[in-house]
Parts: sequence; C-alpha cells; structure tokens
Amino acid sequence: LVQNRVASDAVKNKRDASQAPSRSRRPAAARAASTLFDADPTLAARSNVQSPLASVRMGRTEPSVFAEFSELSEKHNAVNLGQGFPDYPMPEFVKEAAIEAIREDYNQYSRPAGHARLVQTLAARYTPRFGRDINPYTEIGVVGGATNAIFSALVALVDPDDEVVCVEPYFDAPKIAADLMGATTIGVPLRADWAETASDWILDLDELDAALNERTKLLVLNTPHNPTGKVFSKAELEGIAKVVQKYPKLVVLSDEVYEGMVFDGLEHQHIATCDGMFERTISVFSVGKTFSATGWRVGYAVGPEELIAPLVRVHQASNFATPTPLQIASA
Repeated sequence: LVQNRVASDAVKNKRDASQAPSRSRRPAAARAASTLFDADPTLAARSNVQSPLASVRMGRTEPSVFAEFSELSEKHNAVNLGQGFPDYPMPEFVKEAAIEAIREDYNQYSRPAGHARLVQTLAARYTPRFGRDINPYTEIGVVGGATNAIFSALVALVDPDDEVVCVEPYFDAPKIAADLMGATTIGVPLRADWAETASDWILDLDELDAALNERTKLLVLNTPHNPTGKVFSKAELEGIAKVVQKYPKLVVLSDEVYEGMVFDGLEHQHIATCDGMFERTISVFSVGKTFSATGWRVGYAVGPEELIAPLVRVHQASNFATPTPLQIASA
C-alpha cells in the first residue's frame, strides 16, 4: 500500500465536489488558527530534492508519505486518514503532570534507556501483562517515540542484504530504515474476501512462511492494526509464532502503539507472551498514542536485554535521552 502510494495518487486526482461526502467544516477562523500540523505553503511546488553530497544510502530513501498527507490535509481542510494523531486536546491531568515536572526541575538528561521513575512504572505495568518479571533497567528502553524505537531496532539489528518482512498495509518507518541500511523490504498482505468487520482480515500463514528465509532478520507486525483496526487474537499470534520459530535468527518487531484502543469486547494480546517468543520479540509502545500527545515523542520498547541493549545504543547515539520532564509526566 505504501509502496504503491495509492492514497497519494487519490489525493492528486481531482474529484467533482458534488461527489465528495458531506461533513461539518470548521469555521474559517478556527482553520487559520490550527496548530495541529503546520502546513507548508510550498508543498505543491517543492520537488524531491536529492543532494549530490548525500550518501548513497540516503539516496535509497524517500520522504515520509504520512508527513505529506498531513500537510495536504491541513492545506485543503480535508479529513486526515494518514498520520495517527488526534484532533482533540490531550487530557488536562497529563498537561498538569508535565508542568509540575518542569517546575520540580526534572530538566536535565536522564539515563539513555529511560528515567528510573518511568521504567519502574512501565515494569510494574507490563510484568502482569507479559506474565513474567520485567527488569526495568535491562528489558525496557525509553526512546523518542515509537518511530524512533522502530528506526533504532532496524539500525541495531539489520545488515545490508538482510530482508525485513512487513505485514501489509504498514507504517512506512520500517521501510525507510531498511532502505537506509541497504536491506530489502517484503510485504505480506492481510487478505479478506469481504470484510464486514476488522476481524475478517486474515494473515495467511502459508503466504507468510513463503516470504521468510534465512536472510529475513525482522518480521514487523502491527496489532491493533492501523488502518484496518484488526486485533490479532491469541490463536492467530500463536500461529505466527510457530512460523517464526522455524527461522532461528528471525526477530519480531511488534508495533503495539494502539494497545489501548480496543473495542467490541476484544482484548489486545502480546505476541511476546506466546511460548518461546519473549526472547525474540521487541514490543513497541507509545505514550503519545496513549495520552493523545503525539508531539511529546515519548515511546518505549520492551524485550530481552539482548535486543533492548543495542536498540538503546542507537537511540543514545542519535538522541542520547528522551525529554526528562515528559518522562516524569508519563510515569
């Protein structure tokens, strides 16, 4: 979906205004005052500039299509079905927690893997959910948002000529990082003859198995899934785990940033809780998605020390640490 840029092409095709679905429009003054995403007025005229001084690896990458969608939606006052941020304010108690942290002088560097107060809170949260004691100092890494966790994982674990398999449709962050590392991205689509509900989307395990080989380093899974809303059941995750375990060097990067957005009596499940999977899974979460504060850029990864340590080292080299007052507020 991302590679074909279907939605991008749709934006470029002009539609008859009479065919457009009706919706309530914000007053002009409100639109002008919006600060959700500052549209770039030069977007339409801007080319995809590639500097002759850029590295060969950088030349393999493309700008994020989601940033482009957000600029276009703000420019044309359109419904944004691209980037996952809310159009309503974050909770007041979260704002107050950040203000209090700043006033209490939590304004210096924290440890690169996360402030002690936050990682202890996260360990207490995920120990019962994972059914095992999570070590706050070795099995949790706090980073600059879930995107940074995905990027850091790819840089830490993937070599040139490795392969990264992504369940389609997928967020473009792993592909951008894989391109940068000289790896190949392969998509395996969710399929449905007719989807009346999100649960009707199915990952064909034979198709997944056929996409994997000894060169596959990462399987990128997203549950709850964006954009379909698919919530993988425990049985489905156990089926995926059995396929993964056929490949000794394969690691699962499980994007679970929408863990708190589950409805209709469904329950979010962690693939890391399947037998033998904690040791080979990096589970990624987002404070920004949980508290509707995507601009904070606070995310975290949970997994075995052997996988979290190299991820944190990449984060340390690029950002060193995540903003301390926002970590304290999150805790």
